[in-house]
Amino acid sequence: MKWTIRNKMLASFGGVLVLLLIQLGVNWNMMTNGIELTKYAQVKGYGGATLAMEINLDVVQVQAWLTDISATGGAEGFDDGYDEAEKYAKQFHNHLAELIDLHPDYQSKLEDLGESFDRFYEKGKWMANEYIQGGPDFGNVAMGEFDAFAEDIGERLEVLEAEMIDEATTSIASALDSNNSSKNIGLLFALVIVAITVTISLVLSGKLSKAIGGLAASADVIAGGDLDEKIVVTTEDETGQLGKSLQVMVKNIKEKVDILNKIPTPVMSIDKNFNIEFMNPAGASVGGLTPEKCVGMKCYEIFNTKHCNTEHCALGQAMRKDTIVTEKTVANPNPTTFIPIQYTGAPLKNEKGEIVGALEY
Repeated sequence: MKWTIRNKMLASFGGVLVLLLIQLGVNWNMMTNGIELTKYAQVKGYGGATLAMEINLDVVQVQAWLTDISATGGAEGFDDGYDEAEKYAKQFHNHLAELIDLHPDYQSKLEDLGESFDRFYEKGKWMANEYIQGGPDFGNVAMGEFDAFAEDIGERLEVLEAEMIDEATTSIASALDSNNSSKNIGLLFALVIVAITVTISLVLSGKLSKAIGGLAASADVIAGGDLDEKIVVTTEDETGQLGKSLQVMVKNIKEKVDILNKIPTPVMSIDKNFNIEFMNPAGASVGGLTPEKCVGMKCYEIFNTKHCNTEHCALGQAMRKDTIVTEKTVANPNPTTFIPIQYTGAPLKNEKGEIVGALEY
């Protein structure tokens, strides 16, 4: 075969076509894998972490209502503690069943947790009855026995939450790693194609370079954490497919973040200096602010609780003690508003295991 201009162009375009096919296959495979990992992180990772938090809140509510009726002695008008505790006990088992369906590999451990809860619940009802029937003399003795059951369920819940949060963190890290690899490999193939195509047609190379440059710039912005970056798709070729795949990737990542934003109770993360790094809408609304306005503010500037800037702060305790801490207090976001709250602080760590802040929920 003579290497005429036509044949050289055909050979060049043939080489480009082969590279495009390889790129398409690799991108499709990696993007598909990234999407699957993102869905896994959304459904199983953060879904499990959310259920673990709800289970913990159910137990807290059961204990709170049993303690309430113990304190009131079941007096008329204050005798709904048993009914409320039963409601949250049923809710606990419903959430536990959902978590078992979501994580069947944890079934044995979760069933043990359910049995621990049943023992805790029965002992709690017995304790309350002792207070009602025998007063503080009998009730205080019962409280001593009940504390052991509360400690057992508390330890199990602490382990469960830590495992579910770790599962969520690991799954999203895997999804992000896959997406970053897909971006890098896609960019490498694109640069090779641009280099070959430039020798054939400056116009074609200019258009292709512009399309790929736009996607690369968007990918860099997204990698920097800005999920609102608009990915513009103007072609139906391979670069257009890459742009659509990036759009799907960003959509799936945003859906994970939306899970936290849709939680109807405040969720906030801070650094070690109590500067807010993330605030969901429910938390921001307490201070009449938007989540964006909250970022960079001190958490005590928004909630202004009696624990703020004291040793009783659950977030401060969580960072000092490296453990999950739950406290009750009153928030005073403005001079005329007082909100009784129960909040939990959990330490946040970097890849070296160093505490870098805290999560409140």
